[in-house]
Amino acid sequence: MVEKVSTHILNNARLETIKEKPTYHKNIQHMRCLIPASGFYEWKTEGKMKTPYYTALKEWKLFAFAGIYSIVKDSKGKDLKSCSIITMPPNSLMAKIHERMPMILPKGLYDEWIDPKITDMNTILGMINPIESKEMRDIQVSTMVNAIRNNSEKNIEPIGD
Repeated sequence: MVEKVSTHILNNARLETIKEKPTYHKNIQHMRCLIPASGFYEWKTEGKMKTPYYTALKEWKLFAFAGIYSIVKDSKGKDLKSCSIITMPPNSLMAKIHERMPMILPKGLYDEWIDPKITDMNTILGMINPIESKEMRDIQVSTMVNAIRNNSEKNIEPIGD
């Protein structure tokens, strides 16, 4: 069953850290989630200049990042829900922009990713592979994306050439 929750996205969870640190083992084994998206922004740094890019999948309007979540109690006993997007080394397309990329799950793995019966680390980590560059597209976008007040479809319009 899919549960829709109000949550906060915390820092990204590096794949390498998930593999190394026992503190993440509970989350990756028992608390996996899908984080829906239609694309994401990343900034290419050249010297002091940062250029924003919008990246999406060519064929899918919506997709899901692989995520992990946690639920902790605050001082009043209320549940605080948070999630983190799993990040990994980039594929060849993203490597031109940034040294990391979010883990985008193939649609065929959604059910397996959130299946609580799957707890074997090798099986779970076997689902984590970078999506192929040929399935993605990126476009340079305006720096207006740098300010949250600029919440507009213009944020994903290409600039340049």
